[in-house]
Amino acid sequence: MLIFSLFSCDRFHENNYDFPKRITFPAEGGTQYYLGGTVVSDFYISGKSSEWGGWGSGYKTGDPMVASYDWLTVKGEKFKDGLTITAAPNTSKDPRFLTIEIGTGATEYGYIKVRQNGKTE
Repeated sequence: MLIFSLFSCDRFHENNYDFPKRITFPAEGGTQYYLGGTVVSDFYISGKSSEWGGWGSGYKTGDPMVASYDWLTVKGEKFKDGLTITAAPNTSKDPRFLTIEIGTGATEYGYIKVRQNGKTE
């Protein structure tokens, strides 16, 4: 029983609910849409050291959910299965990184690691 409880916290779904595990944006930014394999109940955007930067949630099915943090915006609808992810242009030469945690209403969740390339000029 103790072993189960040690591993039951902080669980992620092996196939990431059909969402990609990693996505990359060009320095110019842009918008990407992803259709997952399950409904999304909420989502979080986090930066370095797991600091929470934005949370998207709604009360009933179909409610719009939006989370923004730094250079990234995520949009979806409560208990629908798609996410629209938008990155603002990166004017720095350095790449930047954020993580999206996808809640499904279950005890497991998915993660999308987001990278945006730095400007090459």
